Amino acid sequence: PSPEDISVAQRGKERYERDLQALLDTPENRGRLVALDVESGDYALGRNSLEAYEMLHARRPNAPMFLIRIGSPTAV
Repeated sequence: PSPEDISVAQRGKERYERDLQALLDTPENRGRLVALDVESGDYALGRNSLEAYEMLHARRPNAPMFLIRIGSPTAV
């Protein structure tokens, strides 16, 4: 990964934990994916990474995005 990719991942994880985790980590959302614009904080939820990505990309096509699975430390 490039230094820019690492920076986006770090910023995304920090922003998710600080701003969204308490709001989104609920039993009904567990396992869903969050696509997060690390600059604006805008996000989209999806049943899978493609769905979350496409929803956020439609609103913010140039956004540096971070993906994470709710209830999991990774998006895998």
